[in-house]
Amino acid sequence: MGKAIVVFAVLLAVCAASAPAATDGLAVLLEKGIYQEETAGDIEAAIETYKEVIEVERANRSYAADAQLRLAGCWLKLGDEEKARSALMALVAQFPGEDAAVATALKQLAELTALGPPVVVSTQPRAFTDDVSASLDRITVTFDQPMMDGSWSWTGGGETFPETTGAIHYDEKRMTCTMPVKLEPGKYYWIGINSPSHKNFQTSARVAARRYVILFATASADGQATAIPGDRVASSRQINAASMPAPAAKDVSEEQKRKAQILSENGWALWRERKLSQAEEVFTEAVANDPTMEAALNGLGWSRLNQGKTTLARETFLKLVEINPKHSAALNGFEICRVLRGEGFEMPIIMLTAKGEESDVVLGLNLGADDYVTKPFSIRELLARAAALLRRNSGEAPDLFCFGDFELDRRSRRLTRAGDDVDLTPKEFGVLALMCEKAGRALTRDVILSAVWGWDAFVTRRSVDRCVNTLRGKIEPDPARPSYIHTVREVGYRFDAAAL
Repeated sequence: MGKAIVVFAVLLAVCAASAPAATDGLAVLLEKGIYQEETAGDIEAAIETYKEVIEVERANRSYAADAQLRLAGCWLKLGDEEKARSALMALVAQFPGEDAAVATALKQLAELTALGPPVVVSTQPRAFTDDVSASLDRITVTFDQPMMDGSWSWTGGGETFPETTGAIHYDEKRMTCTMPVKLEPGKYYWIGINSPSHKNFQTSARVAARRYVILFATASADGQATAIPGDRVASSRQINAASMPAPAAKDVSEEQKRKAQILSENGWALWRERKLSQAEEVFTEAVANDPTMEAALNGLGWSRLNQGKTTLARETFLKLVEINPKHSAALNGFEICRVLRGEGFEMPIIMLTAKGEESDVVLGLNLGADDYVTKPFSIRELLARAAALLRRNSGEAPDLFCFGDFELDRRSRRLTRAGDDVDLTPKEFGVLALMCEKAGRALTRDVILSAVWGWDAFVTRRSVDRCVNTLRGKIEPDPARPSYIHTVREVGYRFDAAAL
C-alpha cells in the first residue's frame, strides 16, 4: 500500500511540473487517470483527468484517443451507458486515424447497441396522412439513437419526390434529420429512408437504419384530402412493418416457460408493493428463462424506469416492442399522450418528467396533457394537482348540445337548425363540438389546433381563424357581430355559454 501511495505522489508532482501540451506530460496525465480509475477507484476524478487529456488532443492524438476510450469505460462503470456511447462515438468521429482505438470503440459500440439498428420513431408529416398542408416546408425524420452527422439517404425520385430547397441537416443531438422542401397542393409524395442500395442513414458505429417510407398527400387548394393510390399504401406499409425486427429465435423448454411465468407473477406482486429493485431482479431471472415473455419484459422495463434507470428501461422496452410492436410501453411519454388523445381517450393526463425546458412543457401540453410537473416535485403538490383535475373532469361530456335553433349531435356528427341539416366540413364540426363542450372557457388557438387538427399536422393558427370565420357564416345571425363564437383578444375564442 505504501508503494502505491508513493507512486501516486510522484505522478502528481510530475503532472504539476510538466506542461500539459508536452507529450511526456500527456503520458503522465494519462497514467494519473488510469491510477485514479483502476487503483484508487475514484471514477469521477479519472473522468476529469481523461477530459483534460482530450482537451489538448492536438499535441498527441494517440494519448487523447486512449483517454477518450477510457472515459467511455468510466461512464460504463458508473452505469451511464448513454454517456459511454457518446464518448465512443466521439472517438470514432474525431480520431479516425487511430486504428486500434477506433476498432476497440466500434466493438464496444456494437456491444452497447442493444437497441440494434436505428429505428424511425417519428416523422413530419406522419406517414399515410392525406391532408398535409402544402405550406409545409420541411420533411423530418427522428431516430431512436444518434446518427452519423453529414450522412443520410433520402431516397425516391420523379414526380413523387418533393423539390428540395435547402441544405439537409441534423439537430444538435443528431437524432432528427431535416430536409427543406417545397410541396404542391393536391399531390401525393413517396420519400424513402434508406433503401437496399443506399444506406447512409447510419450511426457512427456504421450501423445502418432500417428502411422506412414517408408516404403522404397534401390537401387540395380548397382544403380537401387527396387520395393516395392503394397499391402505394400497401407496399409502403409492408416496408414499414418489416422495419421492426423480429425477435431472435430461441428454444425455450416448457419447464423454463412455467418458471418464467411464476417469476413474472412474483415480480408484478413486488412491483405493486413498490419493491422495485427486488422486482427488477425477479423479472431479470424470468427474462433469462424466457426472453420472449412479454409480461416479464414489460415489468422489467417499468421496474427500471421507476428507479430512474432510464437507459436500461428504454432498451428493455425496445426489446419488448421487437416482440410485439403494439406495446405502448416502448413509447416515451409524449408519444403515449399523443396516442391516447388520438384514439379519443379523454382521461386527465399529468406528465411527470425531468425535462423542464419550456419547449418540452409546451410540447407536452400541446399533445393533450392537462398538466406538466417537472422533477423534483412534492407528493403533496402532485396529489393536489391530481385532485383538481379529477374535480374538473368529474362529469362526462354530453353528446348532444343545443343553442338557439341549433342542435349538435356528436354521435351522428350532425348539426341541424330547426330540424334542417347544416353542412359543415369535418374541421368546422370538430371546432364547433369542442367549443360547445368547453362553453364559457377561453380556448387558445393552439388548444383548438391540437384537439381538431392533431399534434403533427403542419398548419398555423391562421387555419383556426379561417375555420372560425366560415363557421360563423353558417351559424351566426350576424357574423360581423357574433352571438356564439366570441374572439378573446390575444388568446383565441370563447363559445357563449348563455346562448346554450
